[in-house]
Amino acid sequence: QISNIFLSEIECHKDGSKKNSFKVILLNKCQDEFTKKDIYDAWRIEKKGYDEQKGSFSDSERRVKEEDLEFRRIKTKKQMLGNIRFIGELFKIGMLKVKVMRDCIENLLKLQQDKDADGNLTGNIIDLDDIDMDEEDHEAVQKLFITIGSTIDQGKYRDVIDVYFFKIEGFSDDM
Repeated sequence: QISNIFLSEIECHKDGSKKNSFKVILLNKCQDEFTKKDIYDAWRIEKKGYDEQKGSFSDSERRVKEEDLEFRRIKTKKQMLGNIRFIGELFKIGMLKVKVMRDCIENLLKLQQDKDADGNLTGNIIDLDDIDMDEEDHEAVQKLFITIGSTIDQGKYRDVIDVYFFKIEGFSDDM
């Protein structure tokens, strides 16, 4: 069975409207865009292939190929940063909760909330040191904090924000 059993047409209509509302669709699309594994994978593969073969290209072919690769990299980067900013703006107008924003920030910073033996969140944040952040994640975090900084910097979440900024501060020492 695909859906719930409804006792009336009104109940069915309400359920369908809720699941297909613009807000739900918009938030689901934002989540899908944010959770894309690595939008630069195809570009990196093509760049690697180009680097291996660039000696066989003439100067004009090499220039055209390099311009095309750079254009695609910039386009992908602008799309990713635009999505991050859009998510931040949705948070500022109250369409996203603080928990969602914390998940986004922790995902970008490669942080994770600690869990106890039963799988319940403890409130502690642990650093996933074994996972390196790439340049795009650094820039995305910066863009997100520019967008939501004053909104999320509330007294209740101050300790968590301090953890985030401690991790960000560490970037300045890591060349």
